Amino acid sequence: MSTLDKDHWGTLRVLLDQALELPPEARATWLAGQRRDHPTVAAELESLLAVEAAGLQLLAQDVA
Repeated sequence: MSTLDKDHWGTLRVLLDQALELPPEARATWLAGQRRDHPTVAAELESLLAVEAAGLQLLAQDVA
């Protein structure tokens, strides 16, 4: 993995950890700021947060 890739994934990991520490209702505002500050990783963050939210919804469903 190149240095650029390590830097990119390192930034993504740190930002994702920050997002996951926030309550779900606060993440949209936080993500808007990330689009401004870190545009190269903002779309990836949004995708990862959507997967995380979908997983929580799946876990919250009743088993029939």
